[in-house]
Amino acid sequence: MIRTTLQKAILSCFAIFSLTLALSFSACESKPPEEVFLPDIEPLPTGLKKYEAMVTPANNPTTAEKVALGRQLFFDPRLSVDQSKSCAACHLCEKGLTDGLPKAIGPGNKVLARSSPTLWNIGYHKEFYWDGRSASLEAQAKAAWAGGNMGAKDHESEIIGRINSSAGYRQQFQKVFAAPPSTDNVFQAIAAYERTIIAGNDETAVEHVIECFEERELVALPFFADEDLIEVCHLVRSKIVHGPRTG
Repeated sequence: MIRTTLQKAILSCFAIFSLTLALSFSACESKPPEEVFLPDIEPLPTGLKKYEAMVTPANNPTTAEKVALGRQLFFDPRLSVDQSKSCAACHLCEKGLTDGLPKAIGPGNKVLARSSPTLWNIGYHKEFYWDGRSASLEAQAKAAWAGGNMGAKDHESEIIGRINSSAGYRQQFQKVFAAPPSTDNVFQAIAAYERTIIAGNDETAVEHVIECFEERELVALPFFADEDLIEVCHLVRSKIVHGPRTG
């Protein structure tokens, strides 16, 4: 009788210990909820009045949320192989959205074959790269990323993993694409953002553009009609100059 009672007591203690241990492991394994990241979402710009309508790929419609995500990625150096350069590094506002160099510089200070083209009104183009070998912004951006501009070739999974490690990015990709970051949707987002880098239709664009020129360059401005100048100039915003918050 005493022996049976003792066995029951031992079994009860063991059961309580096992339950406590299981609950402890469960508490350790559970993760706190991710803080919700709120990106800077702005209204989409209107197209240029005297240009034909911009053509957007059917599989990559432009939305304000996708543009906000693409803007963050455009300014994020984590996309380059050594995390030293973002897309924006070769497209500076003060240099007319180029880098102002005769030949672009890639990661590790590697001199590339050609200069960085401007991105003003890039969404209206039909062909991309200086030789027109790319048929879409999405394809061009992905090729530049894999090539010398960003050096991502053979490191694609590692780099996309960096983006996926950000809770803010994960949330946005799920909202915009219903999928985690990938080599395809990263550049769909960037291309969507680049299509919003268009010239201003407002005459106030002239005043903002003048701020981007040094005094010695201003002598050329009177040779352009205001109408022409407005079409080639962009309203300079702080988000273009400084970049957005990232997730």
